[in-house]
Amino acid sequence: MDGLGVFACHVGNETYISKAHEPITYNKTSGYLFLESISPEFEFRLFVLEGIFGTGDYEFDNTNEEWVNLSYDTFFGIDSTGINQLTISKLDLSENIIAGTFNIDLVATDSTRKLVREGRFDLEMNIIE
Repeated sequence: MDGLGVFACHVGNETYISKAHEPITYNKTSGYLFLESISPEFEFRLFVLEGIFGTGDYEFDNTNEEWVNLSYDTFFGIDSTGINQLTISKLDLSENIIAGTFNIDLVATDSTRKLVREGRFDLEMNIIE
């Protein structure tokens, strides 16, 4: 957990790994966290809008755009009946590093589901106040 720029997860039967991830946005006043990762096929937009002030377990806020295909014609939001967990294992404001894990169930308006499992990240942060 050294801010290595790793963002990885399993999406269904596929594995997604980004080894050169850009820093993410964190607001230390409100605890706002925005995790985003883009691949050639999709874009993750995972939000925890407020309240991340240390290590622990949190939930994502539902924007109905947590997963977007890059043609922007399919949007997936959080399935409120599924798994929606984020664990922050490191939040270092002096070194600008955040690390943790996540699992999330996503669903589209047509009921198509995406199960995101064994997600992990070890990233640098752009800190705003």
